[in-house]
Parts: sequence; C-alpha cells; structure tokens
Amino acid sequence: MFDGIFTHYLIKELQRLENVRINKVNGITACEFFFTLSSRNKLFISVNSNSMHLRITTMDLVNSPIKSTFFQSLKKYLESSIINKISQFNNERIIIMEISHFDELGYIIPVKLVFEMFGRNSNIILIDQDNLIIDCYRRLFDNETTSNDNRIVLPRYNYLFPRTDRINPYIDSNFFDYNNNIYQGVSNLLYSQLVRDNSLKRIYSEVNPTIIKNEKTNKYYYYCFDLPYIEGPREHFDSLSEMLEYFYTSIKTEVSLNNEQLFINSYINKEIAKINEKIRKQEDELANAHKHLSYQEKGNLLASNLHLIKRGDKSVIVEDYYNNNQKVEISLDPLLSPKKNLENIFNKYQKAKRAIMQINNQLEISKNDLQYYHCLLNQLSIAKANDIIEILKELNLKQEYTKNKIKKQKPSITIYKTSNDDIIYVGKNNTQNNYITHQLANNFDYFFHVQAVPGSHVIVKTKNLTEDLKNLAASIAAYYSTSRNNTNVCVDYTLVKNIKKVPGIKGSFVIYSTYQSIFVKPDIDYIKKNTIN
Repeated sequence: MFDGIFTHYLIKELQRLENVRINKVNGITACEFFFTLSSRNKLFISVNSNSMHLRITTMDLVNSPIKSTFFQSLKKYLESSIINKISQFNNERIIIMEISHFDELGYIIPVKLVFEMFGRNSNIILIDQDNLIIDCYRRLFDNETTSNDNRIVLPRYNYLFPRTDRINPYIDSNFFDYNNNIYQGVSNLLYSQLVRDNSLKRIYSEVNPTIIKNEKTNKYYYYCFDLPYIEGPREHFDSLSEMLEYFYTSIKTEVSLNNEQLFINSYINKEIAKINEKIRKQEDELANAHKHLSYQEKGNLLASNLHLIKRGDKSVIVEDYYNNNQKVEISLDPLLSPKKNLENIFNKYQKAKRAIMQINNQLEISKNDLQYYHCLLNQLSIAKANDIIEILKELNLKQEYTKNKIKKQKPSITIYKTSNDDIIYVGKNNTQNNYITHQLANNFDYFFHVQAVPGSHVIVKTKNLTEDLKNLAASIAAYYSTSRNNTNVCVDYTLVKNIKKVPGIKGSFVIYSTYQSIFVKPDIDYIKKNTIN
C-alpha cells in the first residue's frame, strides 16, 4: 500500500511543510515520533514494521520520555530548525527532508533527514552536509541488508541510496510490460490494477485517497487513488494524511498504543493481580473464621457439662444435643480451670464473629477496588491523548502530569450533537464521568449507562427525549463500554436527579433505583450517521 507511487503523491502533500520550523521533537514509542511545527500542525512519523508511514496531523498526541541515543540526536539537530525542502529519491519509498540546523553560535548547518519506508526494514537516517551519517534509527551492517548493494548504515559512514535496476515509470513510460512488474515504486497491489488497465496512465491519476474493505477476505486496503479491481465498500478522504490517520487510529487501532498506555495497562494489570491474590487470601480467612463459629456450640455443650471437668483434664466427652445426642470429644487446656476453658472457647467464638465482620468489610473493599481497575482498563481501551493524561493524573503515576496547570484544565469530554440541537456528553474516564454527571448535568438531563458492566457515563441534554434520541444515546453508551462488541446490549436510563454517587468508593460509580432499560446494538456507523460534528 505504501509504495513509491503513494510516496510520490504524499510528498506533494508534505511539501506544504517547507519553510516551517520544527519547534519540538517528541517521542511516543521507541519507533513512533512526532514533530510539533510552527504551522500548528504535527508531523507524525512511524517506523513500526506494521504501520510505517508519515502524516500531517492536528490530533492530540502524548509525548513520552524516550531515552534512546537516536532520539536525543533528533532533538539536538532538529529542534528549532527549518524544513527547507521535502523530496523523493527517484520513485522509491524514500523521503528526503533538507533542514537548516542552527548551532550554538547561530550558524546554519545543513542536515538531511532520510525516511526509508521499507516495511520491517524501515529506517530514519540523519545525515550531515558531507553526506556522513550522524545517527540512524536502525543500524545495518552489510551482512544484514536485504538488497544486493551491501550498504552499511552506521554513524560516521557515508550514506548510500539503495541501488535498483527497475524502471522509474515517471521517466520511462513509453511501454507497459504486463508480464512482469519491472517498475520502480510500483507495488503488486497497484500493478494488479495496471495489468487490468494495460497501461501506466493510472499513476498520473488525480489523488483520491481511498480505503477499501474486501468483504471476501475481511481485509482493508488503502491507496492514493481508487483501485477498481478490489471489490468492496469504499471510503474516500480529502487528503492522504487524513486517510492514514483514520486507517491507523480507527481500523488498525492496535498500533496506536503508546508508551503511556502500555505503562498504565501494565500498572493496572499488576494491581488486578495483587487484588485477586488478596481476595483469595481473604476468602480463605473467611472460610476459616466460619469454621470457628462451631466454638459457640462447643461452648454451650461445655457449659452444660462443666461439672464433669476437673483441672488437668485434656478433654471431655459429652452428648451433642445439636446432633442427636451423639458422643463428641471436646479438647481442653489442662493448665486452665474448667471455667477458664469455657471462657477460652467462647472467646474464640467471639473472635470468629468479629473476624467475619472485618473480613467481609475488607472483602467488599477489595472487590470494589477490583471493579475500579477493570473499569480503568475499559477506559484505557478507548482513551485518546488527553484521556490518558487524565488517567495518569487520577492514578498519580507520573509527576509531570500532576502539575497545577493540568489540574486547572477542564476534562476533555467527547460531545455529540444531533440535527435537533440535542447534546450528548460522553465521559471516557472517571474524571470525565464525575464532571459531566455531577457538575455539568442538571437534574432534568438524562443519564445513560450500560447495565451491570463497566462503561462511560452518557448525559443527554434535550427538551424532548424521543425514541430516536433514546436509541442514539443508548447506542453511544453501549459503544463506549466493555459490551461494544456485542450485538444486543441492555442500557439503563434515568433522570440525573435519580443518580447518587457511591460514597467512599474510588472511581465514578453511581447508584440509582428509578430507571428504565432499552436494548441496542453498539454501532459507530449509526452514531456517525445520526450526529453532526
């Protein structure tokens, strides 16, 4: 999908970043970066083998601390530098960014940033004005390269472009070879279409970014223009960057996990494991305490037969009137008097009663904590950049996100609007849930929540809760819950005035007794169709 032809058209889109300053170099993961630009855009860069691409974006991205020497090199040479020119090498998947770097004395030092978008061998290479490699993301020795040119990609080595004997279709397009793909930068995906066209003319087509879902294989394809030979529904976009962003953040969501998400996910799962172990121990203690309740019966039997006991007796055999007067032996402490033995047994019974009460309270707290962390896992699965920061702040995991300036910001909630001016607020984490339900909503707004499973609070502000609006709000609540992959989800709804926050419980748990329920299917296409941006 990301071939030389695609790169050719992406370069034209990226060229609007020429003469723009790189304000800051940011890391997301070890293989994903973004540049904050003076044009108020961001340039997202991925050399992940499953998602290698560049795109212009305005979306919020979380900057994670990356400690690699390559990342530090990028920061040193690119921050506060100017992008002068963006070009392509021949028709390869190679993007060259010529940059003016300013040293400590303000002198201009030309550098180049080369992006080799070669799938699992994708690389970013920083080159000085003498064509020497300053640093690179992936270091390659001659025995590790997949081509026949024996390139070495290491700091202080000359940078060499990969050699190829293929034909650049933009230079030599006098004939079309429909037997062999001899063309530089033409992927098999595109070549299959060119064979059907029996022509190279399509490579000059007007850009029409398209995502196609092949329903037979259930696979998605994207390209810079439509490929009619692939059957299936299509979605078109205004730019290649917009298409790439949708593809990698909505369709291939597994590649959008950043370091902060992985960090939180690991932390939560460790907490869940610890709580599960605590619950296991508490349940064992509870079972043991229940066994000790039998001391009440032993005490009553002993009290009825106290006259049979003498100091020094190690046990006494009595008739158990709790069990058909069968003979039962009760152990005694020979160092204690009969009365003290009786007190000792009743003390064990009272201790067991107190233990049961305490353990039940602790067990309830542990189960509430477990539910809290499972809710956080669901919230993390749908979290965007600002949502992640709010979760970090809630868990007090990183000092950089708990500064006063962050605390003063309002939660970045998701808002849907309908053509009738109804407004639907969605809380995607505990901070947002508490805000929209207990601060933003009034008593006569409507509250929606999936029944009995973790999910978002959904608040509907409307003068008339129609059946269509009810279905829409319930579908949104179902989509932003752990039941989003089910086909029939039960959603409760009620007036906000009926909602009460559960005191002393972490998170955003609420209770309500007056409510109605509706069954819906979580469907993002239905939600988009019935809301406006």
